[in-house]
Amino acid sequence: MGSRPDLESRRWREQCKRIKARDGACTSCGNPEDLTVDHISPPSVTGIPGDQYPDHMLTTLCRPCNSSKGDRPDARLHYRNPRWS
Repeated sequence: MGSRPDLESRRWREQCKRIKARDGACTSCGNPEDLTVDHISPPSVTGIPGDQYPDHMLTTLCRPCNSSKGDRPDARLHYRNPRWS
């Protein structure tokens, strides 16, 4: 989780479990492994502390998709989820 205290809290860890359970796989490529939780619009853009995001502003990405997105909103990243179809 890195060295950001707001992303190491118990609340954040519980929220991550909830988001991963909701999405089930990477919402960009569908990979079900090596999952992370991503702030759709990052804290550096919104000013919202990382552990205070509402669930609807978070999504599950695999580590490669999250790494390629970086710390920016990315219009090229197409989020998908079978439940959204």
